[in-house]
Amino acid sequence: MLNTIAILIPAYNPGEPLIDLVASLSEYGFRKIVIVDDGSKDSSVFDQTSMRAPVHVLRHSQNLGKGAALKTGFSFISEKLSDGLKTIITVDADGQHLYSDVIRISENAHEHSDKLILGVRDFSESVPIKSALGNQLTKLVLRRAENISLSDTQTGLRAIPIGVAQESCGIPSNRYEFELESILLANRLGTEIKEVPITTVYIANNESSHFRPIVDSMRVYAVFARFLSVSLVSFIIDIAAFAACFAISSNVYTSTYLARSISATLNFLGNKYFVFKSQDRVRAIFEAAGYVTLVLIMATLSAYFVNLVQSKILLNIIAIKILVDASLFFISFLAQKYLLFFKK
Repeated sequence: MLNTIAILIPAYNPGEPLIDLVASLSEYGFRKIVIVDDGSKDSSVFDQTSMRAPVHVLRHSQNLGKGAALKTGFSFISEKLSDGLKTIITVDADGQHLYSDVIRISENAHEHSDKLILGVRDFSESVPIKSALGNQLTKLVLRRAENISLSDTQTGLRAIPIGVAQESCGIPSNRYEFELESILLANRLGTEIKEVPITTVYIANNESSHFRPIVDSMRVYAVFARFLSVSLVSFIIDIAAFAACFAISSNVYTSTYLARSISATLNFLGNKYFVFKSQDRVRAIFEAAGYVTLVLIMATLSAYFVNLVQSKILLNIIAIKILVDASLFFISFLAQKYLLFFKK
């Protein structure tokens, strides 16, 4: 089992708990342990850790962010430690993840190597306000924008399928928002998410955390801003193109198909490469074929209902088009979620 799992620990100015954690994991039998020193000011903890256990220590010359550290680790593990590997378990270096919880996550990963497994904390207990508030806000936005319901969106203890980890290297974000984007990416790839309860640990009111509530929260919610901006731009282009085509042809079906071919191409490319950062060429063929089919179906439905409503109600055709497409949006969303982007 242990040969199929690698442990990855991004670290920035870690304390003594890192030494004991790595030593315990090594004694348990993990042989693929990677630590990424993300520009720490003092290397003594890393040196002591290396003396206690056989680990790979990678170093950034300056602090690049947790996301950058994770991507460095993912790339190294994929290139150097991939033999028999199925899962990468990420663990925080600040002492908030207990040895027993890492083992629990590894056992779940062994049974469900194709799932993204999150070690979730109990926020009903006494936790620092910045952690509780940040988690609640992210949960709300994630549920509303992506229909993903999670108990803990910010946990750093995760078991990540190797394929998802490799895809995550294409995410440009380098700081805390990277972890949220990786959840969105996993969901987009059809990877099932499993939650496993872990112990809630906050040392000294979480003062060792390098999370900056305002700046880093803005980075996190920028992910959703990109998604909404692509959808909004595509919608505006679709309506504008429909209006222009209808003014020339006076044909609802022709105008709908032409407008949708333009807006759908923009929406697909924007979501794939700008929002979700999917670089899988094999899956891109499947995604594109399925998306084209869905677009043709939705465009036909749109044209049919616009024609139908126009014949029954005296209303501007552009207003009818907006109302019809807004209603069909939810059908399109469900079709993409359960038919097009289902689990591989």
